[in-house]
Amino acid sequence: MGLQIILKDANENEIYSTLNTIIENLDVLVIDENLYGISIPTKVIDLIGEDKIFTLLDNFTYYFLWDGKWYNA
Repeated sequence: MGLQIILKDANENEIYSTLNTIIENLDVLVIDENLYGISIPTKVIDLIGEDKIFTLLDNFTYYFLWDGKWYNA
């Protein structure tokens, strides 16, 4: 199962520039102003590792759907 994340108070360029270092062809879903959804497939997690992904996500305020809570940058 992949990771489903909502990023808050970010902009699309910042998301792409930070996460494209590990995830090629990242799809970003615009939910609302300064609110974006991303889905990271299992194959990417297996290749890169969850720790590396969450290290990059620490640059953002994000909501991890699996945990059901917000994490601050």
